[in-house]
Amino acid sequence: FHGIFENDSLNNFWLARMANELNLAEMYDRALEEANKSLALRDQYWLSHYVIAENFVLRGMFSEALSPAEIANRLAPRNHRVAGLFAGVLKRTGDSARAESLLSELRRSAPIGMCFYFLVSGDTSSAQEWFLKAVEYREPFAIMYARSPLTRALRLSPGWSAIEHAMKLPPTEITGNLPFSGTWTE
Repeated sequence: FHGIFENDSLNNFWLARMANELNLAEMYDRALEEANKSLALRDQYWLSHYVIAENFVLRGMFSEALSPAEIANRLAPRNHRVAGLFAGVLKRTGDSARAESLLSELRRSAPIGMCFYFLVSGDTSSAQEWFLKAVEYREPFAIMYARSPLTRALRLSPGWSAIEHAMKLPPTEITGNLPFSGTWTE
């Protein structure tokens, strides 16, 4: 990413992408700095808000994730990952009715959005089912999130081997703690 910034340090897209990659590397403070730089350039960029919301979710800071998730959803209303994350944050912060209103569309056509919802809301068993559907539908974000901190609870769960098999991935060796209090249910 640094070569990109040498030529265009004001590129809002690349700042947000860098912040996203820093989230994936679990460098949360630095990710937040880069996402905020992106927002300073253009405060209505959905990806920057989404990255900040995901950052807070990964830290278990659901109340803090609410505002950026809501803004990201308003700015990118057809983005299934955004809607799923926002619905999960709504559920975690006690607004199940609003979460449910977002889920009706996701259930019909967006397995990755449903997976994100269940991951954030703490239902890993249901998240597994939806992640497997995302793989079956050849959802591009399934491969991107297969090794993400957001899906760590899935990788720790008993059903992950079926997902690995469906994706033709080598077996995963997981270390560390869950990024938030997501647990699996049987």
